[in-house]
Amino acid sequence: MRFRLLYPSGLKANALLISVSLIALTVMLGVRANTVARVHIEGSKALLERDIPLQQMLFQLDAAFTAKQQAQKKWEITEDVAYGELFAKYGVLEARIIREVTEVWPGFDIIAKEAANGGLTEAHIQRAQEMLISEKAAALRDAREVAAGLLRVMTVALVLSIVITAWLILLLYQGLLHPLRRLRDATARIRDGELACRMKENGVSELKEIAQDFNSMAARLETLDQAKNDFLATISHEIRNPMTALKEGLSLLASEEKKLSAESQKKCLSACLIASKRLEFMINNLLNLSRTESGILERDFSRRNIAAAIQTAIDEIRPIAERKSISVRLLAPELVFMSFHWEGIVQAFVNLLLNAIKYGRESSIVDVMITNEVPSPNVEIEVMNAGADIPHDELPKIFDRFYRGANSLKQQGMGVGLHVVKKVVEAHQGAVSALSGSGHTRIRISLPKTQRLSGAASFVGGGHG
Repeated sequence: MRFRLLYPSGLKANALLISVSLIALTVMLGVRANTVARVHIEGSKALLERDIPLQQMLFQLDAAFTAKQQAQKKWEITEDVAYGELFAKYGVLEARIIREVTEVWPGFDIIAKEAANGGLTEAHIQRAQEMLISEKAAALRDAREVAAGLLRVMTVALVLSIVITAWLILLLYQGLLHPLRRLRDATARIRDGELACRMKENGVSELKEIAQDFNSMAARLETLDQAKNDFLATISHEIRNPMTALKEGLSLLASEEKKLSAESQKKCLSACLIASKRLEFMINNLLNLSRTESGILERDFSRRNIAAAIQTAIDEIRPIAERKSISVRLLAPELVFMSFHWEGIVQAFVNLLLNAIKYGRESSIVDVMITNEVPSPNVEIEVMNAGADIPHDELPKIFDRFYRGANSLKQQGMGVGLHVVKKVVEAHQGAVSALSGSGHTRIRISLPKTQRLSGAASFVGGGHG
């Protein structure tokens, strides 16, 4: 009970205080460590910049000294002028290297003076190397002291971090524990099928947002579950009718008691054919929905005339349009080349046109208009029919899976046709929207002329919405 004041109402302030403390500690220790490290780095850099050239110059000095001695010995033995010249040359080189070493390394000045007075000896070179090693050892000791200092700083930082972390745990424990337990319990209830479960939207803003997101997710799951149940009920009803018609027709044809006339047999076969077509229609719808929802992708775009693809869709649905005396017109340039998936586009426009015919007035016109502006990167396509307006609040939902609006309740269908259209368009990286009013409904599709590197949806077989 001692942490009652640290419940969610004060959680944000405490978290802010802890954050400020951690930042202040980090800045303070960082500045200290940076100052110490910078001084050491500058000293080490100067030492390294001097050490390598010095090593090379001492090596050159040793080589020049050795070569001078050898030339001197040979000159003393042979009194050859060439050896005398070599002796003088190496003597000049030796003097120059001594000057260069003195300029780089002031500590060498004592050895340089001794060499100038009594001549350079091997002992001088050895002493210089020992002095250089001694200075490096001193620098190494300094580095170790700096490292020990940094280690002490890091130890202090670690201890303070542990203290502040413990403070943080104590402050946040009860402020987070209960909301997380509620979230766990609510998740378990959702998992067990209690989709009506909701969380209380209280506490600090972050936890409140999590509760809101959880409740939105639960509401969405509940909606989808209801849509699934509605879909199953619809499909059961839709399949029962053609199945009954097919069963009865086949029973009549197979009956030995009832001898049907040739005309009756023809009508019976026609009814069976219509029922089987209806079943095929619904099965293809379900297969297409499965393909679009599973996101099967393949690189099957090619540059073709999209006007020809849409004309193919128009030719396929024309007999259905003629039954309602509806004319379908394609208003487009003869050639509109772009990159697209042929079967996917044909299927999408078959679905769109069937929808336009289904909800269009008899003896009306369905127009398909293609606009291909040269500067624009997209091809714009519009399908317009004349019929009852779609309510404004239903327009954003008509492309949802299994959605059927108020106007569609009297029509056969499962609410997947326009959803498939949306998936096809999205597979082409395009956009689809709907407008309805004044007795006309327009479906607008925008498709890019050139596809980026991505797959196209794989659509095999027919199927309409």
